[in-house]
Amino acid sequence: MAEPTTEKGRRAKRSIVQSAADLVAQRGIVDTFIDDVLESCGMGKSQFYHYFADKDDLITEVVRFRSEALYRELYFEPLSAISTLTALRRWIRQFAEMIVQANYTQGCPIGTLAMQLNQSETLLRGEINNVMDAAYWSFHDALGRIREKGQLPKRVNTADLATYLVGVFQGGLLLSRSYQDPTKLRTVLLQAEKHLKQLAV
Repeated sequence: MAEPTTEKGRRAKRSIVQSAADLVAQRGIVDTFIDDVLESCGMGKSQFYHYFADKDDLITEVVRFRSEALYRELYFEPLSAISTLTALRRWIRQFAEMIVQANYTQGCPIGTLAMQLNQSETLLRGEINNVMDAAYWSFHDALGRIREKGQLPKRVNTADLATYLVGVFQGGLLLSRSYQDPTKLRTVLLQAEKHLKQLAV
């Protein structure tokens, strides 16, 4: 669908997406219905279909919204400034403590969406994978800069290590969500931080 050209239109669309994101976080994709989203944000169906073709289109926007609101602030921007192993290890420790202090147990909003997909939802899966790929490349590029500084051995495969770190974060967030215990993520992240320390030159 075409993007709104006025500020009023952009606000209306953001309101619908924000309401949908909140409901999806509470109920999941299947139990989030368009009527409930519109009731939550006070919009009408004519406004909805002006901005979105259907529910799948809306959920795709939810993925983009979550990636902008969460991944960019917490992953992409901090990692883009990291070029030393000390800085990466510090960031991982700070992330772990931030989750515990906030008592965050909702899991990764993007990873949680991925687990709700069925095999036929290829378009939405592609949007989610784009976010996961961006997280992977953020780690990969940071690790590459660290290795260029001679702080990681040349033998270290930064592609595999970046995949490992994405898995660590996703797995830790899943454990914290399942147990409703943010210290599960902290434990996983601190083990990963120790692993990076052991790799150091």
